[in-house]
Amino acid sequence: MENGLTVSVLRMPENVRQWNLVSDYMRLRKAVFFDQMAWPLYVHDGLEYEQYDSLHAVYVIAHEAGQVIGGARLLPTSHQMGNGRLTYSYMIRDACRGLLPGLPSDLCEVPPLVNGGTWELTRLVANGRPNVGVAILDAANRWLREAGGKECLFLAPLRLRRMAELLGYAPRMLGPILQNTEGKFHVFSCAVR
Repeated sequence: MENGLTVSVLRMPENVRQWNLVSDYMRLRKAVFFDQMAWPLYVHDGLEYEQYDSLHAVYVIAHEAGQVIGGARLLPTSHQMGNGRLTYSYMIRDACRGLLPGLPSDLCEVPPLVNGGTWELTRLVANGRPNVGVAILDAANRWLREAGGKECLFLAPLRLRRMAELLGYAPRMLGPILQNTEGKFHVFSCAVR
């Protein structure tokens, strides 16, 4: 906790009593990604969520005075879900497999990793006071280190890689810089420290 800012790392079923923070994080995602940025995402009952928001996801939520002001979602790259005909794993890999309309399949120059030590961080959103994104990344790194994580993959705008560099991480580009109507983005990885 820093100056009233708390970052909670939540997963089911251990943190069910704090799950309202995850719902509020999904409301913040809707406000930013759907309302402000006009991304064509699934929204229901004021929440933005998708197939990757499963019981296997870990949420890193920044909140202050009971209000969610940022968050991100972590998924293990070894996770798979589906019904046999269509199996999802994690966002970066599934985009490369051509399963996600709206995301290019040439995100990565080599096939994305599938192993227990590699995680994906997506849906990072920060709305509010400065350094919320930094606090989220630091909390995610601490949690990943304690969970035995070795590497974290990001599908993000260029400014997130620059922020990681300023924080002392050594981001490694995994594919080209791409651009759409929302701006430039790319896939990169950072070792967990």
